[in-house]
Amino acid sequence: MRAAFLLLISSLLLSCSSEAQIYPDRNWGLNQNPALDGWGDTERSTFTRYIIDSTNVTGLVIIHKGQVVLEYGDLEENSYIASCRKSILAILYGKYVENGQINLDKSLGSLKIEDHSPLLEIEKSATIKDVISARSGVFLPGSNGGDFRRLAPQKRICKAR
Repeated sequence: MRAAFLLLISSLLLSCSSEAQIYPDRNWGLNQNPALDGWGDTERSTFTRYIIDSTNVTGLVIIHKGQVVLEYGDLEENSYIASCRKSILAILYGKYVENGQINLDKSLGSLKIEDHSPLLEIEKSATIKDVISARSGVFLPGSNGGDFRRLAPQKRICKAR
């Protein structure tokens, strides 16, 4: 079922136009006919049913071209969502990996990617694929609570090779 969910999300994202999105100031308008923009009623209904039956999602909004195409749940509740950013980022990389703009085998070191606290030499050997699949071995503290940092291995200083 999880694979079907990811497939549905991927197909919805891929059906989106690559044109620049619109970002209103305070309020998002409601798309009165999302099917015309590729967000069919059947697919949105199937997705909503999946959310209700198979997840613990409390609220979700999907916006396309500056208009709401799907709303679900309590949109005022502020939920802790852990590290879903990596998953969303990984989904968005697909197009750029396919057209050759992003090489998943490039390392953080070769791309000169650093953090505000310098990466260890061994961390610099992590690839983009390692990072987006949450298997990089790079341990950085979370910016918000709940990062389980206390369970992460201690960062050790590696000698340069």
